[in-house]
Amino acid sequence: MRATTALALALAPPALAGDCVPAPNEACDTAIVFTTADLPYLVADVLGCTNDLVDRPYFDVFFQYDCTTTATHRIDMCGTTGDSYMRVYADACSFLQSTFWVEDDDACPGSPSTLDPRIDIVLEAGHSYWIELGAWRDAPQFPPNAGDPYALSVVILPDCPADLAPDGTLDFSDVLAFLEAFAAGDPIADFAPDAELNFSDVIAFLTAFAAGCP
Repeated sequence: MRATTALALALAPPALAGDCVPAPNEACDTAIVFTTADLPYLVADVLGCTNDLVDRPYFDVFFQYDCTTTATHRIDMCGTTGDSYMRVYADACSFLQSTFWVEDDDACPGSPSTLDPRIDIVLEAGHSYWIELGAWRDAPQFPPNAGDPYALSVVILPDCPADLAPDGTLDFSDVLAFLEAFAAGDPIADFAPDAELNFSDVIAFLTAFAAGCP
C-alpha cells in the first residue's frame, strides 16, 4: 500500500479552481471530527477547491474519525454523482507519518457498478483515522469537480465479517466473494488486517468463517 514515489508524498501547491468557495474541511488540519458515538455518520456536502495532497483524490476534503470501538467499519461515498475516490489514513493525515493507509475507487455496488469508493476495514479503539474524499480525476468533463456535491457514510457492520455475500448466512457464496476480492486486491479481503493481502488474510477469513454468525 506504500508503493509511491517521493513526489507523491509531498504536499501539492494549492490550485484554486475558478470561483469555488473553500470548504471548511479543505485541509488535514481543519478536518471535521467525529467519533464512534456519532455513528451512523452520514454527510452530504460539497468538495473542496484545491488539491491538498499530491495526486488523487482531487478537490479533497477531510474528516477525522476518533474510534472508540474496535469493529469492522464500512466507509463509502456511494450515491456521489460522478467518479469519486477515497483514502483512509491511520494515526496521521499523511502518507509518511500514517501507520497505514488504504484507498478505493469503484467498490460501491450497483448494476451497472457505480464509480464511487467503499472500504470495509477493521478500525481499532484508541486510534484516529483521517478520511480524504475527492474526485478520481481533475477534468471538468468528468464530475465531481471543485465544489460539487458528495455523500459520505460511515457505519459499523454487523459482527459477522465472513458474510461477504452478504445475506445473513455463511456459505460457498461468501468463500467465492472472498476469493474474488482477494484476487482483485480489494481491501475487503484484508482480514488480518495489515494493509496487505497475503496468506494471513486467507487464514483470518477461514477462522472467521468457521466461527459463524451470531
